[in-house]
Amino acid sequence: MAGDRAKVSEGAVSGLRRSSPQGVYENEMMAVSHALTVQPRAGYAASVGGRPFEVDLVHLPAGKRFCPVHAHSTMWEY
Repeated sequence: MAGDRAKVSEGAVSGLRRSSPQGVYENEMMAVSHALTVQPRAGYAASVGGRPFEVDLVHLPAGKRFCPVHAHSTMWEY
């Protein structure tokens, strides 16, 4: 089973930096699950290789907050 595990280097994953207009919230997220996907297919779950969850690597600058308090109204379950 160990032979079929995908690997990706952190340097090979591009990050998405986001910040609020006032500069209170700021983060950079790297979508590791998307980088592990070998062959993208149609559909949301297929875009991450059909994995049951996603993995993101998040960099949070000192003194910044990740995001405002919020709630998700929809959960994706398979």
